[in-house]
Amino acid sequence: MKKRVCIIGAGPSGITAIKNISEAGIDVLAYDFNSDVGGNWIYNENVSHSSVFETTHIISSKTLSEFEDFPFDEKVSDYPSHDELRNYFQSYAKCFNLYPLIEFKTLVKSCVRLPNNNWQVTTEKELVEKTETFTDLVVCNGHHWEPKLPSYKGNFDGDFIHSHQYKKSEPFKDKKVLVIGGGNSACDVAVETSRVSKQTSMSWRRGYRIIPKFLMGQPSDVFASKMVFLPIFIRNFLAGILAYITNGPNSIYGLANPKHNFGATHPTVNSELLYKIRHGKIKPKGDIESFDGKLVKFKDNTEEEFDVPSLLLSGRYFFSQNIGLEFTTAGGSVREIKFSDSSEEYQEQADGIHNTTLIGISYNWGGYKNSIFGNWWTVLAGLGVGSSAANYTVENSQEEMTVAFQGLAIILGFDYRTENNWLFGLTFYQVSGSPTGSRVEQLESDGSNVTARTFLGAATVGYQFN
Repeated sequence: MKKRVCIIGAGPSGITAIKNISEAGIDVLAYDFNSDVGGNWIYNENVSHSSVFETTHIISSKTLSEFEDFPFDEKVSDYPSHDELRNYFQSYAKCFNLYPLIEFKTLVKSCVRLPNNNWQVTTEKELVEKTETFTDLVVCNGHHWEPKLPSYKGNFDGDFIHSHQYKKSEPFKDKKVLVIGGGNSACDVAVETSRVSKQTSMSWRRGYRIIPKFLMGQPSDVFASKMVFLPIFIRNFLAGILAYITNGPNSIYGLANPKHNFGATHPTVNSELLYKIRHGKIKPKGDIESFDGKLVKFKDNTEEEFDVPSLLLSGRYFFSQNIGLEFTTAGGSVREIKFSDSSEEYQEQADGIHNTTLIGISYNWGGYKNSIFGNWWTVLAGLGVGSSAANYTVENSQEEMTVAFQGLAIILGFDYRTENNWLFGLTFYQVSGSPTGSRVEQLESDGSNVTARTFLGAATVGYQFN
């Protein structure tokens, strides 16, 4: 098969991949869920749409953010807005004639690696599915499309949202807002909500380094780039000193001091946060201990009520794909016992209760955890080895027979996971296997073949390995 490349996403990374691969003479086709080039930089007030918020500006300068073969227009601001960036990316795509190579409003539903190492890609557009085959696959869908939320003890009764859902400051007018996190999005949203809120507070669990956008009249990354000839550890050391001289220690603003060296983590670039703090528009708070209604309790033994501990900007959704050991012992009923020989075949259902023991490995996915639902709730599926036993009366002989069998178990269920990874849940599973016992042996010696199957819903206890 001639080389043919599929690219998922037409944001900043996707369009450069399209351009460079097509220029190499390789057949390429890109899919994007949006209606135009730009990815997250296409502003949309729909909260389900992954996009920037109304006032977003990029945190790196245009000088160091532009494509090497397509510079920004001189009229563009030093730190471009989301609208300037959207126009820039769309102009790039038009300049290099990339639009004919992109299918918009298209959802990529699955990508399957074939035995010959090709890729089978299934897409959906306007409710019509299509499957195509490619030799190579380039994934450029970014990492901001799935919100990630942390979890805290207790329940909160107010609005509880992620920055993914934040589009503009207007809904927070005259409300008490708590922003959780100290990254770039958290600081930007804290600044924006402080313009209209009754009060904006900001919770940090650790110290962050705040870098101003300008140093000596130049974008800070441009200024820093002049030290590129120095070894990186010297650059980081000097940058740390410069940041300290510019802002002073975080503690004078009521914020936690960073415990890491400069360059160990991504810095937070913001020129307004410290200004807003010193003007009383943003109130620093420490790490959160728990929620109780609208009351937020902090680890420094302070507490305060908020309308919206809303902007969980440095947290996680905690979707998991984990392997766990399941152990189940419970009661149920044997659903089917089957006897067959050369003359007749019939099946019966056992009466009464039997005991089942199951030990197996389960695969958990789709875990969800937040302050409303508590700890982890997971959907699971897996395989295990089970054993069952029940008393059964054979109708044609009026003889009582004990059915005991071992076999493979198919597991489906829901689990609740505690903080220390213990699982408690409801598991539905089927165990099928070969029965044992003297009566079974007698029947089989007479030429019958005896099989048994059970379907059981039972309480499950297990331990989840991350």
